[in-house]
Amino acid sequence: MRAHAACSAQLLIDAGREDGREFVSSVLFDFDNADVSAKDRVLYRAVGLMTAERGEVNQALYDSLQAAGWSTGAIYEALTVCALFCFFNAWVDGLGVQDMEEEDYRASGMRLARGGYV
Repeated sequence: MRAHAACSAQLLIDAGREDGREFVSSVLFDFDNADVSAKDRVLYRAVGLMTAERGEVNQALYDSLQAAGWSTGAIYEALTVCALFCFFNAWVDGLGVQDMEEEDYRASGMRLARGGYV
């Protein structure tokens, strides 16, 4: 689990959800079968398209997000965050940054959850 996923898991654990790591993994690796709402599945699908197939992000996708109950502001925020992470991932890859060990990602996630990004 990468640092940001580990951060999400840690925040869930800190909020009392003991299965935080398992839940985040289920969303990351099989959100269609994860314990999330249909509304969230539509958003995850859109974010996946933005990440892997940007040419598929079109008005129909935007309309499906609104039909699922997402506001214009929430859609813009989600796609903006996704775009920024795509940029940062490309930047980090270009710099040749290597993966860390799983325990290091977990420690980084805990630091982010407890101390923030600043």
